[in-house]
Amino acid sequence: MLTSDDRIEIDNIINEIVDGYQKYDVQRRQFGDMTTYMLIVRRLVLNDAGTYTCQINVKASHPPV
Repeated sequence: MLTSDDRIEIDNIINEIVDGYQKYDVQRRQFGDMTTYMLIVRRLVLNDAGTYTCQINVKASHPPV
């Protein structure tokens, strides 16, 4: 989850520690006014196969009028 202060959070329930690193991580790259996010999956095993989905939830600071 990308927080209001631009931190990226991955639920600890699914993000186990493997060889001292979190299984999943997200890298953020800034190119001018464009930001790109990349999912890192460490120590791939057969059980990691499947479809991964990126989801961005934008919460308005004020409800719509």
